[in-house]
Amino acid sequence: MRWGCLFDLMEIRLGLLGINKAKGGYEVRREKPMKLTQEQRQEIEKIASGLNCSKDFICYKSGPEKLCKARDFGMERYIDCLEENPENCEFSLPFGEGYFCKCALRIYIAKNLKK
Repeated sequence: MRWGCLFDLMEIRLGLLGINKAKGGYEVRREKPMKLTQEQRQEIEKIASGLNCSKDFICYKSGPEKLCKARDFGMERYIDCLEENPENCEFSLPFGEGYFCKCALRIYIAKNLKK
């Protein structure tokens, strides 16, 4: 697998059009493309190479529209999983009445790229 191509695809997809609800209808807005530094690219490559993802990394290869819903709440090794059916994900961890995400790549994206 050529990781460089995946990162280029990720940067392109992160700049795709989005739709915002506006007064009187909807407006199309253009998201600012996320630029990755060489250090970020290397870190993502390192993380991805150590993961076995049954979803074939769709969460970051497809850009923000396919990125699973999650939020950083300050824990180092977990983020809050906000997906509708988190029990279907191999990286979800039930905790209390919610779920944590333990995917190292998704955690990196949430904490370092704020997505």
